[in-house]
Amino acid sequence: MWNLGYEWALSKRTQLGFGYAKIDNGANVAFTWSGHTVNPNGATNSSVNAGTDQSHLFVSMRHSF
Repeated sequence: MWNLGYEWALSKRTQLGFGYAKIDNGANVAFTWSGHTVNPNGATNSSVNAGTDQSHLFVSMRHSF
C-alpha cells in the first residue's frame, strides 16, 4: 500500500489537500482499505477477489475552530 498526497494552508486555520492511494495485491493476496469493498451497484461486499488492486483519488479540506 502507498499513498502520495499534498496539503497546503489556505489560511491560518484552513488546509486543503489531495492525494492518490493504491493497494497492489499479489496473485494470492486480497487486502482492502476497510475489510469491505463496494460493488458497482453500491452494495458492500465482505471480500475482494485475490489479485484485485484498489486505488483511491481523494480531496480533503480541514478547518480548525
